[in-house]
Amino acid sequence: MNLNLQSSRDNKSSETPVQSGARGHGGSIDHRAMCKLLEAGHASDVTSYARSIGYDGKRAVIVLDGKVISHRWKDWFHFCEMCRVRARRRLH
Repeated sequence: MNLNLQSSRDNKSSETPVQSGARGHGGSIDHRAMCKLLEAGHASDVTSYARSIGYDGKRAVIVLDGKVISHRWKDWFHFCEMCRVRARRRLH
């Protein structure tokens, strides 16, 4: 008997469901999973703040643990800085 094997139920973790992206776009979170994270209060919709600093994209900006999960898991602070840079470029 091999005691190192665990049942599939024990191997499941609390990871967020991720779909592999097409053409190397990285992982993107499933829309239903994103809605559940928002409803449970684990993720935050920060679209209005992102728009105030220069974001002009179509998608909502959803943040979980410092990562923008709606935009290929980008770092939140880097995402904000890029919004500001793009906004400055549009002004000049």
